[in-house]
Amino acid sequence: QKPHPTPVRVYGGLRKNLANLREKGFGPGDERFEDLVNRYDAEIVDIDRALEALFNGLEERKVLDRTLFVLTADHGEEFLEHGFLEHAWTLYREATHVPLIMWAKGMQSARYGDPVAHVDLLATLGTLTSVSIPAAELDGRSLFVRDAGGFRYRPRAAPIITELLIRHRSILRSVRQ
Repeated sequence: QKPHPTPVRVYGGLRKNLANLREKGFGPGDERFEDLVNRYDAEIVDIDRALEALFNGLEERKVLDRTLFVLTADHGEEFLEHGFLEHAWTLYREATHVPLIMWAKGMQSARYGDPVAHVDLLATLGTLTSVSIPAAELDGRSLFVRDAGGFRYRPRAAPIITELLIRHRSILRSVRQ
């Protein structure tokens, strides 16, 4: 879609002026809000294209068969679901729910709906790559265990602790069981 002629600048004016913009109708249905969402969606399309180029490049170099690919993010984005825009303001699901995608040639495809935590990534990567990491050095635990058929998913048993520590703006903690 064609960009809005006067887009809202997230870092230039949005944070300071959100309340004023909201009073003037900024939100779902407003052209400048929809432009912001469209630009975010365009960034996702760009990432998809970059990932395709990465996979093609790995395949061309004949290293794709030996690659463990992990994709995640540090935060989601808020689009006024709870009155906030962008990220690092709240611990609502839209800000904390991020992708965790793992792929390796021959890995069985599966989708798990359980919440997991970034703290478990190092232990999980150790399990999937057979790199031994002393348990005493890990705060998390592997999301997979080895068994006769390869790897078996193991749901996270411990609560998920989330923190947002921006001293001048937001100091929040949550526990999800």
